[in-house]
Amino acid sequence: MPGATAVSTDDRPDAPWSRDPSKPLNVDPVAAVVDCGGIASTAELRSFGAGRRRLTELVAGGHLRRPRLGWYSTLPPDHPRYRAVRIGGRLTGLSALAELGAWMLRAPERLEVAVARGSARLRADRNAVVHWAADRTVPESAAVVGCAEALVRVTLDHDLETSVPCIDWAFASGRLDRFSFEQFILALPASARCIREWVDPRSQSVLESVARVRLRRSGWSVRSQVRVGDLEAIDLVVGDVVALELDGRKHHEATFEADRRKDLSITIEGRHAIRVSYAMLVHDWRRIALAIASAANARGHGPAQDSVTRLAEPRGSRYATGAGRMTD
Repeated sequence: MPGATAVSTDDRPDAPWSRDPSKPLNVDPVAAVVDCGGIASTAELRSFGAGRRRLTELVAGGHLRRPRLGWYSTLPPDHPRYRAVRIGGRLTGLSALAELGAWMLRAPERLEVAVARGSARLRADRNAVVHWAADRTVPESAAVVGCAEALVRVTLDHDLETSVPCIDWAFASGRLDRFSFEQFILALPASARCIREWVDPRSQSVLESVARVRLRRSGWSVRSQVRVGDLEAIDLVVGDVVALELDGRKHHEATFEADRRKDLSITIEGRHAIRVSYAMLVHDWRRIALAIASAANARGHGPAQDSVTRLAEPRGSRYATGAGRMTD
């Protein structure tokens, strides 16, 4: 890629991707590509019984696209997975996690693509960052690296407000358990392993994860999903005196009555209830922080009373800038 600086971190090639053998063969090449997630290699399509001549006819007829020699797709050319294969690799980092449905406040601004060492004829993409790195885990698909590999990339390249929600999501979605989390931690350089102190498997939304990171950075002690009443739980309890409830963008009026009852239970148990929307968290965090501090101070509590040691943050992270650049 013109003007790129390539640095390798692993000499091993990417793990091969193959069709799930538990699924029946589909002899319709177009349907077979759809079954493979919209991207399939010539070799894989041959396993479905599709010949090269038939594939060429489908491309000529506009039923399939060819993002790269030896690859076929039903996706539009601007789709992240199509672009990754066109470049010559798989989606990684935040781009991969966005495809998998991870928690994030905003969609990725750039494409992140992992290519195997020794890959040749990579195609340029002005809004992509390409990493020379082998996927140490089983790929999610032909165009997306394994979830754990993507989490490593995000931890190294992005801020805590981006990486922590993704890891929390991996727990909530069942993609990480305690054992695989420890494997993920060991895959990180020593300077980044302190990320473990920021992750909370009890988190239930991106809003909770982001708010927790911000509050802990400010010195507050924060607990997630603290029981209130008989059956409910508070999203975040700050300094043990403020109950922070975070309502997502899809919060419905149907929950209005239940939310008010929950706020009453919070007050009865001696905490100050503060309810925050998605827009408020994104655009008005300073006022939220001031409200939390004021409510805590009114109860004789502040960050100093928490005696929270400032948590270390992952060091050596590279916040990539510049489109089309290669990094490790």
